[in-house]
Amino acid sequence: ETAHKFGMKVILDSVFNHTGNDSKYFNEYGSYDTLGAFQSEDSPYYDFYKKHWFHETREFSYWWGMKNLPECDSSSEHWRNYICGIGGVIDKWFSLGIDGLRLDVADELSDEFIEDIAKCAKRNKPDSFILGEVWKNPMRMNRGYISSGRGMHSVMNYLLVDALIRYYKYLDTSKLENILDEIMSEYPDETIHTLMNFTSTHDISRLIEIFGADAFSENSEWAWNLANDNFEWIKSHHLSDKEYHYGKKTLKSYIVALAFLPGIFSIFYGDEIGLKGIGNLANRAPFTWDNIDDELLMFFRNICEIRHNETFLKTANLKILKVTPRYFSFERYDNNEKITVFVSRSHHKVNLDENLSNLNLIFSLNGATKDLLTPYGALVFKS
Repeated sequence: ETAHKFGMKVILDSVFNHTGNDSKYFNEYGSYDTLGAFQSEDSPYYDFYKKHWFHETREFSYWWGMKNLPECDSSSEHWRNYICGIGGVIDKWFSLGIDGLRLDVADELSDEFIEDIAKCAKRNKPDSFILGEVWKNPMRMNRGYISSGRGMHSVMNYLLVDALIRYYKYLDTSKLENILDEIMSEYPDETIHTLMNFTSTHDISRLIEIFGADAFSENSEWAWNLANDNFEWIKSHHLSDKEYHYGKKTLKSYIVALAFLPGIFSIFYGDEIGLKGIGNLANRAPFTWDNIDDELLMFFRNICEIRHNETFLKTANLKILKVTPRYFSFERYDNNEKITVFVSRSHHKVNLDENLSNLNLIFSLNGATKDLLTPYGALVFKS
């Protein structure tokens, strides 16, 4: 209720693919009075879980082989009804006022289960929003959870974030061009406008680490994959002041691009104050209330204010102008308004050849001017 008074919506992170082994449903350690699936086939929760045959023995299936995360069976009518049925888990949370769901590992849920979830959410709140954790192009996965119109509305935009990071970190211009074209030509418009364009997530390193530290592998599947994932090395890693400064400089230019591209600009808590953390455990540290980068915070607030005020950006079209080794430029437009963005990923100054005299400059980064893009600077024009 308090969030709603501030004009905020609450989307709950929903994990329906697995539970913990110490949950009351599985109850591996006997922590609960109820009979868990691990303890007996007579458990009322036994058919919640997926099993497979191993050496003629029926064993529980674990998510990615992790023994603390037994997988649930999305084909189980009992499990699906427990989540989506009248008076079930989803009904309870919507009764407490939530506005939508983020589906964890959505591509590992069946299409039928996702459709059941969507029906339940809509039954509770007609304008509820469902976002899926999907890392690759959902339109190429032979699934109906986006294209059918009966499942999720949108997904986390890992494809774009990976391509944009590669552009800034590894000078990969072709990947950025190709991914933007893929998204804009293959995704439904409603999905494009609600893609989750995140700064970081709990599953990757902090953005300032990605840009500041020389610890990532360019040739890995994802731009944030560590070159050394040894846990002891990760625990002892420390971002130096020099690395932090460079990471921050790159991050700010990157954020200008991300904030104005189609989708919902989403800040992973702490990125706006320079919170550090490499790898997907150290990146989950508590918010450092006593150690805030005030200059970075003010930068984020300025960008968010522009994005918030320019409401036409919610559904504006996208036109890519240039993707060069030195800078990236694009337009967002509708029939009445247009914003033009230039962002630098270079150590060098760039003289802009475009005729920008008729445009109104509404944001400048690192001293950039109408005809000069400074190193890691940015320009945002309105017309």
